[in-house]
Amino acid sequence: MISGRRVVDHSKPTEEQNLVLWAQPLLKDKRKFTLIVDLLLEDDYPVNGLYQALTVAAMCLQAEATTRPLISDVVSAMEFLAKKDVNGDDEENDEHNFYSSTEDDDTDCNIGGYESDSILDCKKQVN
Repeated sequence: MISGRRVVDHSKPTEEQNLVLWAQPLLKDKRKFTLIVDLLLEDDYPVNGLYQALTVAAMCLQAEATTRPLISDVVSAMEFLAKKDVNGDDEENDEHNFYSSTEDDDTDCNIGGYESDSILDCKKQVN
C-alpha cells in the first residue's frame, strides 16, 4: 500500500524485485523512509502518518510469527490512520492516539531488530 509496488516485480532490478527484501534496510533508517513511498503521491502525505504506517509494516515483517501483529490489529491501525486523515485531525497527539486506539492490553512493543529511533517507538506488542 505504501510503496505502490508489487510483492514480486521482475521488471525491477534484481535487488529491488522482492518488496520485503528491498524495504527492510530502508525501514532501519528514518532518513530513507521517503524512498519507500509511492512516487505517485508526490510528497503529498502526512509525514507522521507515514511513520505510523511504516511502524505497522515493520511489525508485519518480523521473522517470528509470534512477534507479528494479528491481522485484526493491522486493520484497526490502518482504519485509525485512514480515519484520522479523512477527519483532518491534527498531528499533535498522533502517536498517543495511534497506539491508544488499538490497545487491548498493556504489553510493551517489540519490533525486533529495528532501533527505536528509526521507527516510531511502539507501545504494545501483539502476541
